[in-house]
Amino acid sequence: MLRRSGIGAALVAIAIASACSRNGDVGTNGAVIAKAALDISGEGPGDSVRFGKIGFMNRQASVAVLPSGALAVADGRDKRILLFDRTGKLIHSQGRAGDGPGEYRTIGWIGRCGGDSLYVLDVGAARITVLDSTAKLVREFRMPVATWKIGCNDAGELITMASPVQAGYQPSADAPLLRSTVLMFSPTGDTIARIDSVPAGRNRPMAAITEIARTRDRVLIGTGDSALIETFSPSGSRLGVLRFSIPNRIPTQAEYDAWIDSVYLAPIPKGKQRDGLRKYVSGVPRPARAPGYKQMFVDSLGNAWAVPFWPLDTLQYLYGVAPIGSALQTIQLPSSVHVIEIGPDYIIGWRTDSDDVDHVMVYRFRRQ
Repeated sequence: MLRRSGIGAALVAIAIASACSRNGDVGTNGAVIAKAALDISGEGPGDSVRFGKIGFMNRQASVAVLPSGALAVADGRDKRILLFDRTGKLIHSQGRAGDGPGEYRTIGWIGRCGGDSLYVLDVGAARITVLDSTAKLVREFRMPVATWKIGCNDAGELITMASPVQAGYQPSADAPLLRSTVLMFSPTGDTIARIDSVPAGRNRPMAAITEIARTRDRVLIGTGDSALIETFSPSGSRLGVLRFSIPNRIPTQAEYDAWIDSVYLAPIPKGKQRDGLRKYVSGVPRPARAPGYKQMFVDSLGNAWAVPFWPLDTLQYLYGVAPIGSALQTIQLPSSVHVIEIGPDYIIGWRTDSDDVDHVMVYRFRRQ
């Protein structure tokens, strides 16, 4: 259940008159300051809409923006898609738990893929459900492999990274490099191309985890370990490399511990299990250097964006690179916001407040 309140901000819409066009919207380091435009949340842990707990090991929160400005939000608890208008008003709910058409076992991701279409990945059923802009069922198709990462472009073409074969369950400093396969699919689920033996990451704290993205004419694969992105054609031929202008940082022990809490332990409820896992994982020595970034996105203009992660910082910065390789102006956000999607003039994010209430956030910005 959702509520509206002037105090407590269960649903707060903040009017942005000029969409970050004033000089005061640029930080002292030259970054564009993204400003909160919408905040949608539930009432509390007991009966709220569950947008999901996010970490490297368990990403469940997902939001997609439609051309009308409406937001489609995955409710992981009740296995449904919630449609909010651009003011944050709940206007429709689709789906329920089950295996039938329009039903879901575990919603792992949603995205706007091709015009007004919403694609919903049900990781439990290994299935894609296609909805129209009103969240009505259009079609479904099966995924041929267990999907770990997924994305799409505006033509409805999908890119996925298969779940890597696990090499040992426990994280360790000498965890081996895992490899995976990246697959490209047509809007109907037919395989277009594949790239084999892609580095997927290591099972250790503060390891670089590979990210994927898809535009109309490029496939982007970024391992995060050197702030580089390899680019490929839709048929899988290597095209070249893009580089993010991200400063190098050496992690402190405090930053390493905060990273473990925020990433490894984020999906796990408080209790003895979490305390025991923290003790074990904290015993893995911290690396000499941190990965270049933890997330990678592409916007509708084809620009690639990287999100580094420093949990003790009060601010975070998004680094962009144009398709031709030139650096873009950085964008500034509060560090408490986990980025879900980046558009030409907006950012969709997720956060949990001090009362353990989940929030979906919309930020607006305008590059100078």
